[in-house]
Amino acid sequence: MKDEASVGSAEALSGSTAPGGGHEQRPVHSPPELSRVYGSETVTEKRAHYERWARTYDFDLECGMGWAAPATVVGLLRKFLPDKSSKILDAGCGTGLVGAELSKSGYRQLTGIDFSAQMLRQAERRGIYSSLSEGDLTKPLDLSDRFDATLCVGLFGFGPPHVEHLHHLTATVPPGNPTIVTINSKGWDAMNWAEKLPREIEHRRLEMKLLQTIDYLPKVRIDARLLVITRQ
Repeated sequence: MKDEASVGSAEALSGSTAPGGGHEQRPVHSPPELSRVYGSETVTEKRAHYERWARTYDFDLECGMGWAAPATVVGLLRKFLPDKSSKILDAGCGTGLVGAELSKSGYRQLTGIDFSAQMLRQAERRGIYSSLSEGDLTKPLDLSDRFDATLCVGLFGFGPPHVEHLHHLTATVPPGNPTIVTINSKGWDAMNWAEKLPREIEHRRLEMKLLQTIDYLPKVRIDARLLVITRQ
């Protein structure tokens, strides 16, 4: 993975690479389910797509698209937060693919939230979460607990949620603790994250700890930005 400088670097935030840099996005035909999700403009529309997709989601993502982000994100979490007794919020947990990777790595205090009841039913079958509940990341999260780290893998990009909703995640952890987020690179470009993210970080008094490009859905040639932010 290639480190991508600081929030002040226009080149880093734009995601542009020189020829041969390894991150070229050659055009491919996205699977229909992915195209429907990317085209959703409201939470209600997006939820409906995930409700229908829940039953085949794991197979489609892992076998059909090569879903690579969970292992990368959890590997990074181990560096930021090696204590396996830490309380982790898996925001937008879906069917629990990230939770499964967390559990495999020894993390046991896992809370999951998602806006799709059908996805949560799939996650519950794994038996790895202490708590699962419905939640909409475009709104402040009504959670009684505070967490040592919050992860959100596979949700940000085209939106909703959008860049202005990141602070709903950082509010769930103490100042200085990590919130780790992936941002689909196609959504990053389409929604102008390179321009909006620095403004949001400054406005919310956040601090960027890391910004990298990572493999995401390699079988359909989609990568992502991996972002680590903290509250000051």
